[in-house]
Amino acid sequence: MLRKEWPLIINTILAQLAAGIFIFISADIIIILQNAPELAAANLKLNGTGLVWAGPIIILAMFLSLFHLGKPFRAYRAMANLPVSWLSWEIFLSGAFLVLWAVTYFIDKPYPYLLGVTSLTALLNVVSMSNIYSSTGRPGWKGAVTYLDFLGSMVIFGSVASAFITNGADDFKTLVNAPIITCMFILAVELIAVLAFVFKQKAAADEFSLDKLACSSDLNEILLNKYLKISVSGWFLTFMGVQVVYLNIHGYINLSWLLPVMLVLAGEVIRRYGFFMLVGESENSAQFISAVSPAEF
Repeated sequence: MLRKEWPLIINTILAQLAAGIFIFISADIIIILQNAPELAAANLKLNGTGLVWAGPIIILAMFLSLFHLGKPFRAYRAMANLPVSWLSWEIFLSGAFLVLWAVTYFIDKPYPYLLGVTSLTALLNVVSMSNIYSSTGRPGWKGAVTYLDFLGSMVIFGSVASAFITNGADDFKTLVNAPIITCMFILAVELIAVLAFVFKQKAAADEFSLDKLACSSDLNEILLNKYLKISVSGWFLTFMGVQVVYLNIHGYINLSWLLPVMLVLAGEVIRRYGFFMLVGESENSAQFISAVSPAEF
C-alpha cells in the first residue's frame, strides 16, 4: 500500500533515532562530568558505545532521503531555499548535525558546550522534519500530532539508549529510572492522542468529509480502522520493549538486550507506517511536501 513511502518512513525513524541517541547519551555524559569528573572510564564508555552510533545512523537517513528528491544531486541548493522551505532546513540541519557529531566524537575530551550545541542541532532537525508534515494540513498530520509522533519517537529511542548504556556504568545506575519513566509518559500521551484522533474523525464524519483523508469514498471507515489497529499494534510492541528494558535493568529477568531494542524499533516503524497511511492510497507524501515546502531540486 505504501511502497513509495518506505524511504521516508525509514528516513524519519533513523533521523529521530540518531537524535535521540545523541541527545540522551550527551545528557548522561554531562551529568557524569558535573557530578563525578574523576570517572573517566565511565565517560569513555558512554562516549564510545553511545555517541558512535549517531553518525552512521544519520548518514543512512540522509542517503534514504535522496530517494524522495526529484533531483538528489542538487541537494546542495537547499541553502538557497532556507527562508521558504522546511525541507531545505531539514537537509541543512541533517548535514550540520553530522559535521558536529564528527567533531564531537573524534576529539579526545567530551566538551559539555559542544555536546549541547550538537544536541540542539539534532533536536532542531527533528523539529524541522515535523514542520514539513504538519504544514501540509493533512488530517492526522497537522497541528501537534506530528510533533508528538516525531519528537515522541526521538525521546523513546533516546531513553532506551540511555537506559541501556548507563546501566553499564555501575556508579550511575540510579540514572536509569528517569528515561524509563519518560518513555512511559510519552507512550501514554501518544496512545491518548491516537484514540482521540480516531474518535474525533468518526464523530465528525457528518461535518468533515473523510474523502480528504482516504482519497476514496469507500475507504473512509476502513482506513481509520486500519490506522487504529496498526498504531495500537506498534504502540504495544514499543511498550513491551520498554517493559523488558525496565525488567532487565532491575534484574527481574535476564534477557538479551537485542530483544527490547528490536521490539522498540519494530513498534516505532509500525506506528510510523500508520502515520503515513493517512496520506491515502492514491496519493503520496512527496506531492504534499513539495507543495508546502518547495526546495527546487
